[in-house]
Amino acid sequence: MFRAKYAGSGKSYIAKYIIKLGYKVLSVVPHNRLSQEIDGDAVSFNMFFEIPGDELPPFDHSEFDVIFFDEIFMSHEYFYSTVKRCVKDNPNKITLGAGDTKQLPPINDLTNTQQRDLHAGMCIDRIFKHDIYLKVCKRMGEKDRIKLDLLFHDFWIHELPNSRYH
Repeated sequence: MFRAKYAGSGKSYIAKYIIKLGYKVLSVVPHNRLSQEIDGDAVSFNMFFEIPGDELPPFDHSEFDVIFFDEIFMSHEYFYSTVKRCVKDNPNKITLGAGDTKQLPPINDLTNTQQRDLHAGMCIDRIFKHDIYLKVCKRMGEKDRIKLDLLFHDFWIHELPNSRYH
């Protein structure tokens, strides 16, 4: 699982890099518009998991070496359990996830009893055994990175003291 401190840290770029290594990668993303923006093979969560059931034909992912669930935190618990089952049912494939809870909100609420980032993080931790945390925003220069670090610290550490980013 690839997480990041900031947007622009390279989570989605990882799929492009894996393609350069010679793997056939399928990106699975929250909605159709995002699947159209990806340079490479991509489908929406619904298309990949045949939601809503019998209205969509089964998606054949047999030609792909890697299934890359991008922006995974934009989803809900049912989706997480479906991803977990996909990982278990496809031991011959490399299955990766990427996303962070500080960017786009989930399509549906996950919980009303815990902070969203903590609960989503616990759900994702049950799916992926390993975690890589990217800490540098690649979209800006050094001066702006320092400013971003200060803003991050002020907001996420002081305003949300129980956040997993504390």
